[in-house]
Amino acid sequence: MNLFFEASDVLQFAVCMEENGRRFYRKAAELSEKSEVKKLFEFLASEEEEHKKTFEKFLSRVTSYEPPEEYPGEYLAYLHNYIDGKVFFTNDPSMPKSIDTANALEFAIQRKMDAILYYTELKAFVSANDHKAIDSIIDEERKHFAQLSEIKQIYYAEIKSSVSANQHKAIDSIVDEERRHLAQQLEIKKKL
Repeated sequence: MNLFFEASDVLQFAVCMEENGRRFYRKAAELSEKSEVKKLFEFLASEEEEHKKTFEKFLSRVTSYEPPEEYPGEYLAYLHNYIDGKVFFTNDPSMPKSIDTANALEFAIQRKMDAILYYTELKAFVSANDHKAIDSIIDEERKHFAQLSEIKQIYYAEIKSSVSANQHKAIDSIVDEERRHLAQQLEIKKKL
């Protein structure tokens, strides 16, 4: 199979990313014990659904490439496996095996950064008329990144207040790592 993608392929990836994200956030909300984290994950799931609709609208306007297939649906199955295995969420080795609040927040933060980069590159494959809508989604993803990061810092501050002084160092290193993530995001934004 050819590894060069048409605009319709890239948009199909975006649709899959949003669907996978929606499923992840729903599951994380279901398993979350803290109400504010649960609400954030529920909100993010609904946002992913709206983003999916936007990308489906773009996809409906793009001339679709119909590659030769050995069986009906082979190419679409390939795209889904590619996106699931390489780009976002399912079958991702970095996805936490069990979803606790800390793992879910960290995983979601990393995936938000991945989505921002992907959607920035996506603009090269769509009409200039659609750039504003994609920029809007990128801005929303950045806001989600900031929300997740803020909730994570609050979460770790709460944990830190309930543990011994010896455990503070480990928690501080996690918070420092989060600050590095934020700095990376700001650097990415400056380059755009």
